[in-house]
Amino acid sequence: MGLPQRSPSSRSLSPVPRSSSAPSVSAPRAIPNGSLFHESTVPEHGPFTESPPPLPARPGGAPLTDELGRRLPPSAPPSSSMSLRHRPTVSTSAVPARGPPPSVPPRPSTSNKISPVLRPEVLSSEAPPLPSRPRISPISSTEDPSTIHGSGSNSSVVASPSSSSGGTPSQGVAPPLPLRKVNPPLPVSGTSLGLSPETPPSIPRMPRSVPPMHPAIEKRQASLHESSTSPPPAPNPVPAHTPPPTRAVDLLSSLIPSSSLPHLPPPSRSIPNSIRAPKREKSGDDDSESEEEYENGDLLSPPGASGSSVHLPVPGTGLRRGIEDMPDTTHSNRRPPHMFVDQRSFPARSHLNQWPVVAMAGSFVVVANWGLTVYDIDKSDTENTVALSVSLEETGLEWRVKEPRVTAVEFRPGAIKEEDGRYAWCGTKDGHLWELDLWTGRITETRSQAHSSAVTHIFRHQRSMITIEESGKMFVFDSDEASGMGAPQMSMNPRLIRIGEKQTFAKVLGKHGEVWTSEGSGPGTVGGAKSLSSTPTKGPTIRIYDIRSQENGGVPYRTIVCPEPLGAVTTGCILPTQPDTVYLGHEGGCLSIWSLADEEPKFITGVKIGPTDILALEGVTNRLWIGNRQGIIAAYDVAPWPWKLTNLWRAHGDNPVSKLMVDVIGIERNQRLAVLSMGKDEKVRIWDGLLTYHWINDELLKREEQFSTFRPINVLLCTWNVDAAKPEMLTGTPDNATFFEQVLHSVNAPDIIVFSFQELIDLDNRKLTAKTVLLGGGKRSDGGISDKVSSRYRLWYEKLVYAVRVAMPAEQPYVPILTENLVGLFTCVFARASEKSSFKDVHITTVKRGMGGMYGNKGAIVARFTVDDSSLCFINCHLAAGQRHVRERNTDVAAVMEDKTLLPESEIADDDNLAYGGGGDGTMALDHEICFLNGDLNYRIDQRRDTVITNIKNDSHADLLAHDQLQKELKNNPGFRLRGFREAPITFKPTYKYDRRSDDYDSSGKQRTPAWCDRILFRCRDPKRIEPLAYKRLEPNISDHRPVVGVFRVTVKSLTHELRQKVKQQLLEEWKAELSKTLGLAVEAYGQQGLLVNTQAH
Repeated sequence: MGLPQRSPSSRSLSPVPRSSSAPSVSAPRAIPNGSLFHESTVPEHGPFTESPPPLPARPGGAPLTDELGRRLPPSAPPSSSMSLRHRPTVSTSAVPARGPPPSVPPRPSTSNKISPVLRPEVLSSEAPPLPSRPRISPISSTEDPSTIHGSGSNSSVVASPSSSSGGTPSQGVAPPLPLRKVNPPLPVSGTSLGLSPETPPSIPRMPRSVPPMHPAIEKRQASLHESSTSPPPAPNPVPAHTPPPTRAVDLLSSLIPSSSLPHLPPPSRSIPNSIRAPKREKSGDDDSESEEEYENGDLLSPPGASGSSVHLPVPGTGLRRGIEDMPDTTHSNRRPPHMFVDQRSFPARSHLNQWPVVAMAGSFVVVANWGLTVYDIDKSDTENTVALSVSLEETGLEWRVKEPRVTAVEFRPGAIKEEDGRYAWCGTKDGHLWELDLWTGRITETRSQAHSSAVTHIFRHQRSMITIEESGKMFVFDSDEASGMGAPQMSMNPRLIRIGEKQTFAKVLGKHGEVWTSEGSGPGTVGGAKSLSSTPTKGPTIRIYDIRSQENGGVPYRTIVCPEPLGAVTTGCILPTQPDTVYLGHEGGCLSIWSLADEEPKFITGVKIGPTDILALEGVTNRLWIGNRQGIIAAYDVAPWPWKLTNLWRAHGDNPVSKLMVDVIGIERNQRLAVLSMGKDEKVRIWDGLLTYHWINDELLKREEQFSTFRPINVLLCTWNVDAAKPEMLTGTPDNATFFEQVLHSVNAPDIIVFSFQELIDLDNRKLTAKTVLLGGGKRSDGGISDKVSSRYRLWYEKLVYAVRVAMPAEQPYVPILTENLVGLFTCVFARASEKSSFKDVHITTVKRGMGGMYGNKGAIVARFTVDDSSLCFINCHLAAGQRHVRERNTDVAAVMEDKTLLPESEIADDDNLAYGGGGDGTMALDHEICFLNGDLNYRIDQRRDTVITNIKNDSHADLLAHDQLQKELKNNPGFRLRGFREAPITFKPTYKYDRRSDDYDSSGKQRTPAWCDRILFRCRDPKRIEPLAYKRLEPNISDHRPVVGVFRVTVKSLTHELRQKVKQQLLEEWKAELSKTLGLAVEAYGQQGLLVNTQAH
């Protein structure tokens, strides 16, 4: 007899009826999920024909009683607090490792039912069944009942009694109980009891003369990860001469007679720690507190994980990608790659939030919305750039909608090579199609009501045009070369292909003319309907249509599902240098990469690019161009792994970049590779797709020694949180009295001295802080301190000036060149008087970070200047406090580093901004060639205080640094804005928090954990040009912090501009040869993709 049918929504199974004949006891046999049942004489009809071992009836059918002998009502459910005297007894007497168990007296069978394991209602025919506690089965409602034993669980499946007919239970018989999962039998020895933690056992004291219970059958422990086909492991044998270990259950089995213990329902499901699913192993450097942020969707699986044949670099081993696999952004160029010197742009105005559509071919850019305008991009802004303007009334079409407009535009292939880029197809909101001849300005062809709804996309591929409408129809217009028509015509009958409605993404990708579409980000959905695949899905579903198929009534399509939890598909492209790889952009800032090397597209990996949506994507030679919602275009070199961010610029202000496209027709015609971008700022801009300036700039950096001279300078930095102490308090100990002398003598004759102080005033003193805010900053053109600042700043400034004058030789005086204060922060920069003439572009500013950027109790002071032809930046920070406020500190850092108007533009008359790096103009902190960041960064140590104190006493700094929050953020956080900064090795004790006038760490009631809060970090475009000479702390004890001193040898450059110009001219000649080669490869690549039909692909 087979299994009874189960409805999909049911969570219970009725047991298989068996013969009424008494079962024959045999050796236990393991079923696939690891539970043990006895074989019986019942013929096998399925996975549930094996019955549990028969249990002996309770002698005399004695009623249930409590500890005091009081009779319990038959229907009373067992209490969770009932002692073990009233619990089912499981014998754990030692048994041989192998062999049949001792005979067990069978229970007389009264019905054709399978007896449940450890069910009290089946032990006596007199006692009514006890109600069972409801259990929620972990089996999914969609699972096949026949697979229940192969679920891989460590629990046994327990059947409940039912009527012999399998229907409704007869009167007076308990209804069928659902299948339930219970714990596996306890092992013989060596494991825990496995009892539910909610019901701790209470062991009564009983005389040992009571005979033990019946022998136990052989048991085994099931493993969570054990294969269902693997043989059961042998139980731990107990030697004959060794008594079994004494355990609570053994004690009960030898003390309490089985006749005095009732049998209760099986215990609740619990998994002992010894068999729990193992946690994911961490790599050796996997110790970041904030790693969980990147585990669920931020960092995706590594390339090559799906076994694709596409050759991509494979990152380090591990279950998820780490910081070493994120794109390298440390040396990106921020200079916009304008195609034209005058940085011309063209209007693309919107109306009622309806944005125009654009197309580009050679010298022409078409912008269409309620009308159509053609711009000649080779004319400057001072000339008339409008080549043609067409209104919709000139088409002669009838409009059904109130506000007709053009919704799609694309250039069709010409019948001959010279006609490429001459004819533009336009689709409208009414579904009309019409063709415009840009050379003559005439409308050459129209097709009224070609589509029943708005035309959303028009594509070209080889000698075909593809139009897609909103309601789910795709037309393919083919050329008819046999009849002498070498280009598609609107008058021809197109092929119809049915697709999903309202596609959010559609694009022709690949040389075979496949249209990739997607309708949303729902897991496993296609147009709102569930995917036919039974495989669990995470990301959006993509349908691929082959326009080359000639089947009647449409074409077959393929459905692929992104296995990563990515957002909706927004855009896609193919790199010319990787024709068999598709890149799809998603909401949420992720890319998915697919291989076309095999017949079916295969998912390779997902790459996290940033936190904002990817709205535009284009493959330009060997660069992947990405436009995001913040108005930024980024170009990535995807050849190495990890990828390198080579260019990053703000293309459309803070407005989203809605379109990126390559002018493939203009590659041969105009001998340039132009890239068009359109943004929500209503501008169309043209960029140099070959990044000519970037190539020349990189080559100039490689040859810098040919036109530059170098010299070293010594930079001395001191950072200290003085905790509102006054300079006259530096008394009482030698370290206090000689503090300034120790700082200034850390290096002989430093060229630049920078003092960075924090908490110069008591931040809890509202009167002082308010006075500082009201008086404002303290800038003076000569570098001195303003008369407006409070007396506390003046005291420290005068003390610094005096200390420098006393410590330094009189023949080599030092002068202050910059000072600034911000609610406790204070920066003072000194330089040799002889060096002052070489300082240019001298500026200093502040960044407030307290109270959401409104208050300066936390923030930064940023000072910058150039020495010779090198720029230096010094940042004095006081970041958010608190042991757990890592994210707030990271946010403060990002606010300083990403401020695009932090400093004024360079005043040096140099178009190339030679003193600054990465194409910057000095307005951002990272524009500077050399950058120092120091101060009370407030990053703590993620360990218990007593552990930290012990390691400090043992000088185990390496053990503590492994838990330092700053080190972990640099190592594990891919979005940390201090990536690229370095720090000299730390060989000193933590600098925070001390008791004042003491060498003891915080003994107050808060008992703060010591930490390296005070740090000095540095960054240089060429790492070899900055060398740390000293990194130490000093021991004045007037504050709860210890000061930190750093000494660095910095190499600055001086350019010979005539020699540099000569080298640049040589590079321009080399670029002409490189240009011809690059354009030839681009023409070949785009021809292979079917975008250039009149070009012979090699």
